[in-house]
Amino acid sequence: MAMAEDAVESVHYAVYSDAIATGAAPQEQEHANLNGEVKEEEEEHLYELRGAILRELQPLLEGYVWQQEGFNLEVVGGTGRKGHLAGSTRFGDNIEDEWFIVYLLRLASQSVPGISITVRDTDGEFLLIEAAYVIPRWLKPENSLNRVFLRDGWVHLVRRAGRRAGEKLLGGLTVEEAVGLMRDGGGATRASEEVQEAIARRIKGYPAQARLNMHRTRCVVPVSVAQVLKHEPQLVSLAVDAFYRRDVDAMKAATRLKKFLPGQGGDAGSNSEMVEVLVTMSRAMYAQLHQQMFAAPRKYPMPAIADSKYKPAELGMKLTCGFEMMYWERQRFETDDLLMSDEGGNLRGLEQIPVGDLGWEVYRKSLEKNGYFQDLLEGSREHKQLLQAAILDYRRTGAFAATSAARQTPIKRVKEILALQHTAADFRDSSLPESDSDAWLYDGEGDLTSAIHERQAEIDAHETKRAMRQNADGSAERDNGDSKPGETTDEPLYDPEELVQGIQAFMSKISSYEGAELPGGEKSLAFVGVLSVPLVQVKG
Repeated sequence: MAMAEDAVESVHYAVYSDAIATGAAPQEQEHANLNGEVKEEEEEHLYELRGAILRELQPLLEGYVWQQEGFNLEVVGGTGRKGHLAGSTRFGDNIEDEWFIVYLLRLASQSVPGISITVRDTDGEFLLIEAAYVIPRWLKPENSLNRVFLRDGWVHLVRRAGRRAGEKLLGGLTVEEAVGLMRDGGGATRASEEVQEAIARRIKGYPAQARLNMHRTRCVVPVSVAQVLKHEPQLVSLAVDAFYRRDVDAMKAATRLKKFLPGQGGDAGSNSEMVEVLVTMSRAMYAQLHQQMFAAPRKYPMPAIADSKYKPAELGMKLTCGFEMMYWERQRFETDDLLMSDEGGNLRGLEQIPVGDLGWEVYRKSLEKNGYFQDLLEGSREHKQLLQAAILDYRRTGAFAATSAARQTPIKRVKEILALQHTAADFRDSSLPESDSDAWLYDGEGDLTSAIHERQAEIDAHETKRAMRQNADGSAERDNGDSKPGETTDEPLYDPEELVQGIQAFMSKISSYEGAELPGGEKSLAFVGVLSVPLVQVKG
């Protein structure tokens, strides 16, 4: 039951303590043994630091429903690396989760002294993309490693002192160098006010904005689903994700509904009665459920379309199917006979290696790179045999064990919750609040147009500064930020209407803070940051 995934959108963050990061040089390896473990005194300090950060942020995290994974911090270390805190969050189609994390990390850096924080996503240094028009010209993708930090509530762009103006920087810094320069630099590494304003503008409104991104809606669901949501409301994200990324195997599970709507004698016993509950989810999740066409399984009770309860019943049906898909996709990680082959050499359980298992994807690509499959035709008997052997080897690795344990955790929790005494009477509430208005789902064009105009204003300001510098020193800049005497750029700017018309094509382009090419012409705008417009992405 592989959940199809185009790309894993995730944000990665690390917290470095002055007390550790600026100690001995990394090659001395004093603080990390060969097993990647942190020494006891470091570990104690890092757990105290983790506790201080989480205590500061916990009130803001309470009740927030994450799109896929929540904010987390763990103590990590490794050979040649100092111990530090690190976390990673998959946010899928809800980019607001990513910017909420930026807000949280900025607050942590401001509230807890002596820490420096990095935050990157699958596109790289996305803070630089957001501030692309105002970052210094010396900062390039090839030299940005360990140069962008949050510290004391500010963005820092770290550069060694004494560099000559215009001198090209090669490569990045080590974490130890960067933290030392920030700690001892007296604020010299702090980014310009323009950079601070660009990032502050993007997280303006948080933490209140995080609550505005939540949507409450009435859903009619089986008692079993209501019971799970009552005790673990965050599991709604896994259910919506499973529904949204469903495949043929997932559809089979939804048709049977063996776990959450079995009828008499099934896992849920006699508790298959339908109840109406209020479910909190992100706006992105609501859009994913609401806007997809999906026929109810035959056994699922649905009112007539004209019935006032049809909308909450339809949402509840989709959510219930999502829980069923999620449960059985993860349940299979408990069995050991997934990869048995039949007499024809076909792998009966091959499809049960999920696309979302990043460990397997990395393992498989490594095998391909090293010629393991010998250029055999995919699907041939010989290729299947090699693939089976590779999968069996992968299942013996620590990466698979960790993935398997993580995937089993939600279903173990579901089993625990459903084992608790519960009846339909527990969920009959005459004072159930009404659903939130979903007008935002249909009137987002104004927000998009405003964002486009805001970006156009940045372009105008950028071009004005270029003209002023050009008049001052008689030289013109290239679009990529370099300077060459005698060159000018007289191409007209894109107006907002042109940007709006091309936005869909533009959003599909690969962008970085080195520049993005706009569809429909040869013109390009360096450092376009329009990709960070908070859009809800919905697949038809």
